[in-house]
Amino acid sequence: MSDENSSAHYISALDKIKAVLRLAEKDHMEEIEEHVAVVSHPAFAHEKTSELHLQKILKAIASSAIIEINYTSIEKNESIRRKIEPVGIYYQGRYWYLIAYCHLRKDYRNFRTDKISQLILTDEKMEQTHPPLQSFINHVTEKKQLQKVVIDVPKNIIKYFGEQKYYNGFVKEEDVGDYIRMTFLSGSLAGFARWFMLFGDKAKIVEPLELNDMVIEIAENILKKIEQNQILLT
Repeated sequence: MSDENSSAHYISALDKIKAVLRLAEKDHMEEIEEHVAVVSHPAFAHEKTSELHLQKILKAIASSAIIEINYTSIEKNESIRRKIEPVGIYYQGRYWYLIAYCHLRKDYRNFRTDKISQLILTDEKMEQTHPPLQSFINHVTEKKQLQKVVIDVPKNIIKYFGEQKYYNGFVKEEDVGDYIRMTFLSGSLAGFARWFMLFGDKAKIVEPLELNDMVIEIAENILKKIEQNQILLT
């Protein structure tokens, strides 16, 4: 899940480990390897990015070096230049993120590494000691407004959910007769409502009640669009 440079380092390291294994252990690894596969799915295809600056960031952290970046802001879609003190990197969803102390803002900021167009390691050393990365991750998680969603889904369609249920905050499921009661912690009820539309004719919303209203509004808008298109065609 990293960039090409980082991936090459790990592959090289694994090759060196294999090289020093005993013959019996090598045979065992090759035999096991034939029984393990990773099957990609077009809906969740992972494209390795050529440069995510991960090696340079880790080098800067190890040497306590300040870095300069050219960054494209996601919110405003504008290019900015910042001098920052990197704290750590983490992977979430489909992206790598960098937590760093920004000299301009005098505060900690979160940067998506694929939005960094240029990264320069300076000769300047970090001016302060920073809290552990995990404390920032915990803070980010706490700030997210997650809402509990409970739905009843027929057992015969659960198998079609695949990985999508995890992307929508799946927590647990329990058998309630003809249905499976599924509990989610959703970061976006509007987004969940649109996903629910895929199987909503078979399922039932238990809570929250406002999710029903969102689904109804989407369905009504779809119906209006269809009716408008039919009028234009006639």
